[in-house]
Amino acid sequence: MSDVFRFSAVVGMKVWNKGFSQRVPINQAYMHINFTLEPLDSDIGLSHLKESIYINNDVKLSKLMTTKQFNGIQNSACSKAVVMGFGLQSVRRARKKRASYNSHVKCAVLEVISKKHCTNFLGHLITNTIFCAKDPAGLGRDACQGDSGGPLICNGFQVGIVSGGFGCGIPEFPGLYCRVDIFEEFVHTTLSGDFRYVMAAKGSIIDNAKSYLLILIIIRLAI
Repeated sequence: MSDVFRFSAVVGMKVWNKGFSQRVPINQAYMHINFTLEPLDSDIGLSHLKESIYINNDVKLSKLMTTKQFNGIQNSACSKAVVMGFGLQSVRRARKKRASYNSHVKCAVLEVISKKHCTNFLGHLITNTIFCAKDPAGLGRDACQGDSGGPLICNGFQVGIVSGGFGCGIPEFPGLYCRVDIFEEFVHTTLSGDFRYVMAAKGSIIDNAKSYLLILIIIRLAI
C-alpha cells in the first residue's frame, strides 16, 4: 500500500495537466472488499487525502444520492445526467494503440435507464451494484477509456461512477455505472476508521484497483 504515496488528487482542472486549482497527495487508498472484474461488481474505492481541498469558482461539492432517490430516478428516468472526463471520444480512437486522450475535459448528457431495460442489453454484466445510462438521442455519446472512476451527476447528486461497458460510443449499448447509493455504509464506516468493508492489500493496491478508485471522502468536482 506504500505506492499510493506516488499519486495525487488534482481538482479544478479543465485542461489536462494545466491550470488545475489544487493538487493534494493521496495518503491511503481503500478498495471495497467485494470488488471483482468478472463479474464487474462493487467497483468503488476511497482515497484518503493528506490535506483538505478548498471550494472556489472551479471546485464545487457534489452530494451523494440515497437509495430512495436512486429508485426514483431509475423508475422515472433521469434524462439529464452528466458524465465528464478526459477519456477517448470514439470507438475508432479507442482501438488505436497510440490513441491520445482529450486535452480538455468533456461532458455528455445521458439518460439513466431502468434495470429491466439495462438487463435486456447487457444481462450477464448487470449485478445489483451496477446500472446503465445511455444517450437519449441515440447518437452514441458515452464515457470511454480514460473516464473510468469519473462521476455521473443527476440534479446535483452523484448517482454513479463510470465503470465499464460493451465498447464505447455504440448507440445500441448503454454504459455501465457503479451505484453510489448502496455503498453509503462502506463510505461512513471507512471514514470512521472501521475497515470491515475494505479489501486487504495484495501487492500493489493501485495495480489491483485497475484505476477504478473514486475519491469520495471529500469529493470535489470542477463544474
